[in-house]
Amino acid sequence: MTTRQIYIMKTIKYNLQKKAFVLSLVLWITAAMMLLALLFIRMSKEETIIYKKMHQKLELEIQAQSLFEQLSFYLSTGKFKSTYVQNELKGFPNKISLDKNDYNITKGKMICHYSLFDHSALFNLRFLLVSDIAQRTIESIIHKNYPFQDIYFDWIDRDDLSRINGAEKSEYLLNDYGYIPANLTSFQQKESLYLLKDMYKLDQNNKNKIIKYFTTYGNVPINIMLIDLIQLQAFFPEKDIDDLKRLIFLRENNPAKYISLFKRSKANQDSYSTLSSKTVTINIECSQKGVLSRQKIIVDFSATNSRSWAILEFYKY
Repeated sequence: MTTRQIYIMKTIKYNLQKKAFVLSLVLWITAAMMLLALLFIRMSKEETIIYKKMHQKLELEIQAQSLFEQLSFYLSTGKFKSTYVQNELKGFPNKISLDKNDYNITKGKMICHYSLFDHSALFNLRFLLVSDIAQRTIESIIHKNYPFQDIYFDWIDRDDLSRINGAEKSEYLLNDYGYIPANLTSFQQKESLYLLKDMYKLDQNNKNKIIKYFTTYGNVPINIMLIDLIQLQAFFPEKDIDDLKRLIFLRENNPAKYISLFKRSKANQDSYSTLSSKTVTINIECSQKGVLSRQKIIVDFSATNSRSWAILEFYKY
């Protein structure tokens, strides 16, 4: 083999290696570009899904807000009874319960559930009468004696008006609470109950159960037509659970006889009524394809010269 032939063969081999390298480089670049393209497609798909869900969430929130406006009109123009509101507004029942009953409205693939709860079924911390009903309700939850009445009144009255089982400034300081009673200041929020003496010793579950029985809205005594078994037991501590269930049945079927039992009981007649407060918690939940929108609104429907209703609290989640 001549020198020229050897040279030509080396040159061909070199060119083949060069072409192979270039081809390999092109393939790697192509693969990288395809990978990036797939990544962008996936990101775009995820962004599309996120955008779609955000759009659905916005639609649900708009629908929930629309339902709230309709319910507000229904309640502001309806007649409040002990346990329900009556109205002839198209698209809604003639009567809507004030006791957390669930109702729903369907619009295409969207469904909205709503319920109402009147605050007359709760103990009002701004107008809490001298009665042991609230105290007995708390004790039935925690299953032990708790001088709620004395502690509560020691919190809001002057510091020199002490009670046997109360808790004034000195006791809060001695037990290193880090704060003192408000004195002469009514509760603005029911969560302030957590500040009362020994409340911190209760487990969170019991504290949550206690809080749900109180409110700072409305100005009527507790509505015995809406109270539950625990509150009913506070009025009739001598009765067992079966007797209390029969009372609930009596309330639904013979309200007049049910009310007469309270009048013959030892309960202070100023501590209860059969009136609604017109302060209502409205719960709304709209859903579509796994996307949810929830709203909780506390509204006062006591009409004045300037307004027919007012929003007291609003929560969206």
